[in-house]
Amino acid sequence: MAEAERMPGPEAITEFWSWWNRIREPLAEAIRADRAQEFVEPLRDRLGALHPDLRFSLRPGLQAAHALSITGATPRADDIAHTVLDGAPADDEHWEYSGLSLPVADPATMTCVVGDLTIEMSGARVAVEHFPDLGAVVVQFFHPVLAGLAPELVEDVLDSALSAVVGRVEPARTRIIAMHVEREPADALDLSELRLFLDRLV
Repeated sequence: MAEAERMPGPEAITEFWSWWNRIREPLAEAIRADRAQEFVEPLRDRLGALHPDLRFSLRPGLQAAHALSITGATPRADDIAHTVLDGAPADDEHWEYSGLSLPVADPATMTCVVGDLTIEMSGARVAVEHFPDLGAVVVQFFHPVLAGLAPELVEDVLDSALSAVVGRVEPARTRIIAMHVEREPADALDLSELRLFLDRLV
């Protein structure tokens, strides 16, 4: 079976959540102390062992203090993310679990942690081109820190940035296609301005 099609077994999912129960309190303390990046690589590694296309985000919860969101980079991986979430502990006042990635209040102020880097999204600049006949928006994404990064890390940054702008819900009938560019586009927008542009398409 191809790696992209592999479904993690129930034992592997149970082991992930057993590990999570051991680190959830230290992680909550780290979030309060602004040290959450210490847990990013272990979380990425554990989820990557379940399936390479799983993604996660840590954010304030809607009902709990904190939320762990697990999503997939592909439709198949999204199905797997739902299977993993089925094994999650019950929500409580400290943690909740979902397959949602909600937009942040101001995407231009967010940070994105990839590998050993913490990237400030205030440095991101984008050019946007709308193709209404195709139902698509092409976003050319520039950030000076991305030069020389491995393609999979660049992809993680673009995914995180777009999730911060639009969450998991794209404008109605519009596909968003993001691509990395090496030079800052002319008449570029920041991520908050990108959100305003996309909001007008809904």
